[in-house]
Amino acid sequence: MAGVFLAMMPTSSSVPGPTRGAAALTDGVDAPVPASDTPAALVTLADLEADPHPALARLQAAAPVSWVPALGAWLVTGYDLAVEVLRDARTYTVDDPRFSTAKVVGPSMLSLDGAQHARHRGPFNRVFRRDGVHTRLASFTRAETGRLVSAIEPRGAAELRRTVAGPLAVAVMAEALGLGRADPIRVLAWYDGIVAAVQAAAAAAQPVGTAGTAAFSELAASLREVIAVPGSASVLSDATGPLTEVEVISNAAVMMFGGIETTEGMIANALLHLLSSPAQLELVLAERGLVPAAIEESLRLEPAAAVVDRYATRDAWLGGASVRAGDQVTVSITGANRDPAVFAEPDLFDVRRPNAGRHLAFAHGPHFCLGAHLARLEAEVAIGTLLSRLPRLRLDRRYPSAPRGLVFRKPPDLRVRWTGRPLRVDAPRPGNLDHTANTGGGAMSEQDDFAERFHRDRREHAGASQRLDDDQLARLTEEERVAAGLDAYDPDEVPPATDTPPQPEDITQTEEWQEERAELLREADKGEIRPVDERHPFPPTRYE
Repeated sequence: MAGVFLAMMPTSSSVPGPTRGAAALTDGVDAPVPASDTPAALVTLADLEADPHPALARLQAAAPVSWVPALGAWLVTGYDLAVEVLRDARTYTVDDPRFSTAKVVGPSMLSLDGAQHARHRGPFNRVFRRDGVHTRLASFTRAETGRLVSAIEPRGAAELRRTVAGPLAVAVMAEALGLGRADPIRVLAWYDGIVAAVQAAAAAAQPVGTAGTAAFSELAASLREVIAVPGSASVLSDATGPLTEVEVISNAAVMMFGGIETTEGMIANALLHLLSSPAQLELVLAERGLVPAAIEESLRLEPAAAVVDRYATRDAWLGGASVRAGDQVTVSITGANRDPAVFAEPDLFDVRRPNAGRHLAFAHGPHFCLGAHLARLEAEVAIGTLLSRLPRLRLDRRYPSAPRGLVFRKPPDLRVRWTGRPLRVDAPRPGNLDHTANTGGGAMSEQDDFAERFHRDRREHAGASQRLDDDQLARLTEEERVAAGLDAYDPDEVPPATDTPPQPEDITQTEEWQEERAELLREADKGEIRPVDERHPFPPTRYE
């Protein structure tokens, strides 16, 4: 979460740079230029954004540390080398002027190393441990997930990234930081403004724009209100003391937006992998204890945060590559997580993979994700709830759902369908036309009355959809929507209608018929049987 979020906001990664870094500016050393036909030279930003896996596999096989001109950086794709870079903060640091996040939100645990990093991170370590997270936030996470799923449950279809994954991530992080029921639209507006400012600062080395400044100022004002509450035991007020108020706000900003971006992507990607793999989904549905394992395997296969950037503080050898002081070193979490030397059949989604937990989706070393336990809690609750409450949950194949993104990867849309619970329609007993007999002793419920009217109107008037308001339309089951002509028929639900009756199978083409015919011909050749023909119109009797 925070450990892999704005730290991975594109610095020079999103915009290719012509130089090799600080070294090129001081000693005139040009950036290494790979041969035009090498895998590194052929990599494009479009490849890395759409489907990076083929390109990363080629790089991994050719050279697990390669200078990629499109990135203006060394790209590390090997697992062991990625761990080496992430562990060694003295040689490969985040504390560099090109780290544009600090220009917007100020110095924080993400943009510092060494003693200063420990000082900024220390006040938050305890509350984000697993026991602290579950004690403080498990009940809230379950309740918020239930509320979000209840809102979409009657519809039979939804886009889950924006209706469940994103809103859940916003609500949980707001609760964790003491903001309470923050307006998700307002929080996301802050997020958009700050991210846009970070990207602009990285792309053109420009001062932070007014929109980014205003967004961060609004967020900071809300956080100051939380800190100022007398007797508050919030995470932020507890951190004030070891840190100044300004430092607390900077760290809260990166934690909040780390918790939104990567957790939303983590939930969406895990759902996508499960719903795209029917056999694995069946395993999880049969054994719900596999939900955490499925999440870990999804984190390995498609981490929500694809890369992290570091900057070399000195000349170093890395996997046979000569890295110069000042060079940008970009670790491909996506590539390392599919290193075949560590993960057998790395492109396969396997919820029973024994070593899936070795993935680097939460980074590694001193910048390991502070909010990993919280992100896992949210994903487990969200996926478990969706699988339990939405029967036959499946992807809506009419819409693309492949993950995209250069730095953060997730489906742009995750549209799904499910078989809704049919509305109960009790037939009135004879002589009881007020419909009170089967509704628990009272008048027919609004839902039952609506269902009865809908089906009656559909039978008598060839459809009632034109007379339904939005709320009533949302309450239709999938079958009712198809019957009313609101949705096209679902090929997963019923077989297609046809004017041609199914033809019987041609028995002469079956393997059993062919084998029996061959055996009869063999027996006839031996004289053991006699064919029925004009000379012998009847089968032989026992006297012949």
